[in-house]
Amino acid sequence: MSIIVSTAVEDTAEVQPKSKVKLVVEVGSFAQNALAHEVKVCLGLTKNTNCDIVSIHEAASTEKRDENIYILLLEIEKPFIRDMNIKSYENLQKILFSAQQLLWVTVEEEKSSKTTSDYDMMTDLARVLRLKNIKLKFIIMILESQVNVIKSQAKRILKIFKITTFNSLNNCELEYIERDKIMHINRLVKVNDMNIDLHAKISLQKHKIIEFEQSSSLKLIIAILSLLDSLQFIENTNCMKSLEAYEVKLEVKFVEVNFMNCLIVLKRVKKSTLNDEFADIMTRVREFDCDLQSDDRVCKEMLSYFKMYTWCDAQLVIKISDELSFVQATTLLITYVSWWIDT
Repeated sequence: MSIIVSTAVEDTAEVQPKSKVKLVVEVGSFAQNALAHEVKVCLGLTKNTNCDIVSIHEAASTEKRDENIYILLLEIEKPFIRDMNIKSYENLQKILFSAQQLLWVTVEEEKSSKTTSDYDMMTDLARVLRLKNIKLKFIIMILESQVNVIKSQAKRILKIFKITTFNSLNNCELEYIERDKIMHINRLVKVNDMNIDLHAKISLQKHKIIEFEQSSSLKLIIAILSLLDSLQFIENTNCMKSLEAYEVKLEVKFVEVNFMNCLIVLKRVKKSTLNDEFADIMTRVREFDCDLQSDDRVCKEMLSYFKMYTWCDAQLVIKISDELSFVQATTLLITYVSWWIDT
């Protein structure tokens, strides 16, 4: 089990960007430089934009990197991360760890399982970095591989640049992918009300939120062993069952929870049912030879005791004093109750 603890940072409203744009390319790459120059021409038509074409080393050496907007064109010919050397790794690390706005452009080759996984490295890395820094605007843009389409690619990059730069982090998409010359996002608009309504209609088990005291009868179950958050309260449909002649019905007031219960839920021991002592009030008693009556205060140990109501053999119930609280009664060791009765 892993726990991630982080400090929340308020998302401040973004102002119009200073638009110090750095187009990052590899030295000696004709395709990257050609696309960078076309993007620079398009950006030149945008007001208040200062655009430079730089190498990855120059971008990593720039001061105040958090004030720049980086458009990285390093992956328009082939996967970059797979084949980068130690120097490229160090430069890329400096940029990713200090910049606040990045647009990573990828041009995918023809689909294959190998190339797809190579290109997905940066997408996965971007998702991790966004989790580490909630203010980081790291946009992934994946274009299709086409011939002689530099101008159209530059226009698409400019369009995504404007959408993501001039909107706040909460109001822009973070991943774009081109399919059949159309840009797609990786999700639809999330409509919670519709999700809840559809789930309620098709779900075999109906879920609703009610106050615990308003329910008629509930019991606790372990939906999935090994998961602590899989504990669920469900309706106890057997609470009105007919009692046998030797049985009594109990209203559970307090239960004792110990470390063994945690081990059972986490599947660390060979058990699947919670068990321990609990304290109750007698609610129903069949007429037979015993000294128990309705409203008697009792305690008992049994399996599956996390219920509002339960029932058991009357001989396995111990009557407790009115001076003893239910909390105190749950701590009584009654493992040998049957032995005590026999003696």
